[in-house]
Amino acid sequence: MQLQTNPKQRYYTPEEYLELEEKSQEKNEYRNGEIIQMVGGTTNHNQIAGNVYKLFPLNIDDQD
Repeated sequence: MQLQTNPKQRYYTPEEYLELEEKSQEKNEYRNGEIIQMVGGTTNHNQIAGNVYKLFPLNIDDQD
């Protein structure tokens, strides 16, 4: 049995991606003409990301 790859890869324009993303229930990212489905974050991942976010100062634009 031979595995077949997708020989006719579909490439999208940024405009096509944005139009599809508005209708999509999943989140995707656009990279070099390809639309790649993003995996959902876990509860632990979201908690860690929130904790890291809290470490950064709120006024990062203010520079002395």
